[in-house]
Amino acid sequence: MKFLVPATFIILLSYSTQAQYEYSHEDTYKIAQDGLLTLNTEDAEVTISGTPRTDAYVKIYKKVTGKQNTNRKFDIEYIEEDGNLTIKEKRNESGKSYSVSWNTKTVYNVELGLPDGVSLDLKGEDDSYTITNINGSIKIKSEDGDISISDSNPESLNIKLEDGDVALNNIETDFDIVLEDGSIVSENCNFGNLKIDLEDGDIQLKNVSLASTDITTEDGDIFIDVNCDSKTQVNINTEDGDIKLKTSGEGASISVSFEDGDVDYESDNYLLIDKTKRSKKLKTKDHGEASFNISVEDGDVRLSHN
Repeated sequence: MKFLVPATFIILLSYSTQAQYEYSHEDTYKIAQDGLLTLNTEDAEVTISGTPRTDAYVKIYKKVTGKQNTNRKFDIEYIEEDGNLTIKEKRNESGKSYSVSWNTKTVYNVELGLPDGVSLDLKGEDDSYTITNINGSIKIKSEDGDISISDSNPESLNIKLEDGDVALNNIETDFDIVLEDGSIVSENCNFGNLKIDLEDGDIQLKNVSLASTDITTEDGDIFIDVNCDSKTQVNINTEDGDIKLKTSGEGASISVSFEDGDVDYESDNYLLIDKTKRSKKLKTKDHGEASFNISVEDGDVRLSHN
């Protein structure tokens, strides 16, 4: 008895034996001190450092081992234009691509050294970013992956991420983030206008300064340790989770509404202005113009003031 092997299987098998490949590139490119770096990658570990240099140092390495059937040939374009630099993976001209992999292992690292005044426009799928000392604007849009930004004073910071954790340390900026599933941790940051929209995850803002702030979450705990002044105007709206608010500096007025929960505070530091079954209005005994409006459906609120 003879068995016929489908031609498509033979083609897949022949492609799979050619799956292993390696890409390595290291060079410098022109970019202005206040230029724009645009990066478009997939599944990369990206490290970006602001430096005193006057050009862009680029080092990219990717290695895939295992078996894979794909009609894509990996390559990267480098485009210098009007003081800006674009780095992007090449796509099929038809716009249609496919990839079937098994028993594969991928190493994909992108290392960039840039003038510290550049702006970043980063687009990724399952990429992780580590950014240090960048003082232009930063915009990141990715599906899954973690983001770490430190020692930077960007003109603005805008992040849209589906699933991942965001860590900020020693940052001064306006900050706008939309995150579906993950956590946000910031420490030693000075935020101007701050907007956080988070579906599922925890928020920790440690030793921060806040101005106009809007925080909206569905499920997760919130911890805020803030040094207050007259610019501190904070609105928090959450469905399910506990809130711990620790204030220092100038005093503040705090309004809390809740459906299922309670408000715990230190009577030595607060005056109870008004109280109903589902709300409390308080004011610190220290004078100040900071304001916090908190709305929580299911969760407790704990207040402390130094």
